[in-house]
Amino acid sequence: GILRTTGKWEILRNIFEQIVQPLKYLLIKIFVNIEGVAIFDFARNVYAFFISIFPVSKTIFPIISRSIADKEKIHLIVSKAKKYSFLSYLPMYVAVLIFTVPVLTYFFPQYLGSQWVIYLVLLHFVSDVYKMGQSALLYAYNRQKFIFFITPVFVFSQIVFDIVFVSTLGLVGIVLAWHTQALLSGYIYNYYIHKNIGIRHTPARYFFQYDSYDRLILSEIFRYIRRIFSRG
Repeated sequence: GILRTTGKWEILRNIFEQIVQPLKYLLIKIFVNIEGVAIFDFARNVYAFFISIFPVSKTIFPIISRSIADKEKIHLIVSKAKKYSFLSYLPMYVAVLIFTVPVLTYFFPQYLGSQWVIYLVLLHFVSDVYKMGQSALLYAYNRQKFIFFITPVFVFSQIVFDIVFVSTLGLVGIVLAWHTQALLSGYIYNYYIHKNIGIRHTPARYFFQYDSYDRLILSEIFRYIRRIFSRG
């Protein structure tokens, strides 16, 4: 069936990424001190917690997998998922701007003065909203082979961005390289999904509409949250 994963491509992709990943950290250590890397890792951990609070991305794959025959419906579902991701991430980002300094002061004083790195890292939510649903679509339509073959391109571009941005901008460059890579991969995946799978782009007007697909996304989100709390 369409949900059958092509395991060999996923395994090969993971092996390739594991081989080249140390090179990224080597480049960072060359151009940025160890303390800067620690600050960046801390900011990334804050971001991981940030995006886990509102799990839109984890709820749309089951919806997409049930609707693969109806591409117009999938297009609408992904559009609504982007909408609610943005509406959830934006106020959380504002909250981070307000509360980061007090939290660092009392709990992580060693990072006080580096809050701007956290602010910059958390702007990654913009690219996450842009890329919303791409992985779910590629896996639902069994395009793991494409993901595997595009991975070396992304690895190469990430290395180039790291060298250029980190060597010229230091710690800020680490974050900018990460953002740039995310937007580039999102653009390529978006183009592939549009041209080869036939899913339309998301019109801006969908952001201002409320319909049955909004209710579908919201119900899945609340169902997911209830499952999380029920396990506790």
